[in-house]
Amino acid sequence: MKKSFLPIVGLALLLAGLPASAQGALSEEIALDTYRDGSERLTVVLGSYPASRHELDAFIPIPVAIGLEDSPAITLSPENFVLVDPDGVEYPAAGFGEIRNQYRKAAYDRSLLRLRPLVTGPGFARKLRLPSNFYPARSDGMRFDDVELSRQTWIADVLYFPMPDGGLNGPLTLRVAGKGIASPVEVRFEVPRSQRRS
Repeated sequence: MKKSFLPIVGLALLLAGLPASAQGALSEEIALDTYRDGSERLTVVLGSYPASRHELDAFIPIPVAIGLEDSPAITLSPENFVLVDPDGVEYPAAGFGEIRNQYRKAAYDRSLLRLRPLVTGPGFARKLRLPSNFYPARSDGMRFDDVELSRQTWIADVLYFPMPDGGLNGPLTLRVAGKGIASPVEVRFEVPRSQRRS
């Protein structure tokens, strides 16, 4: 009896020691390369396709949509977002200056999203969309430092992260945390391999 119980205990301890991003299945895939997860108050949708077009770059774009169900309001800025690789290494969102000075493909990313927009699903249709633009391209409007989401509102934007040390292999996790968010929301996703540039 004890012998058959030990492997189960060992597996449980192993899983407990792994970062959350290395455990469990991917988040719900609501459309091709589009994942959704959330809490009772906050829903996060992301698209992984644009990252597949930047495998050789220093930064990767992650388009997101974030919707809030009820009060109290929350304020979001790039500092609320962290990308976690399969080994649990965390990559905070890039600073605006980094993208402005070191990345020349923001306009391309916006055009890619016009051709293949992020699918948000029906939950966002009844909410009010607020403007957001954390990383504007040079000729693409005013920059937003942060956005306040109130009851039944949502935003869509593109976040930028440093390329993980291990590249785009394996499941990645986008974590959203901060003041007003009771517990972090994590979206676990994969970047499509078939679209990657070599």
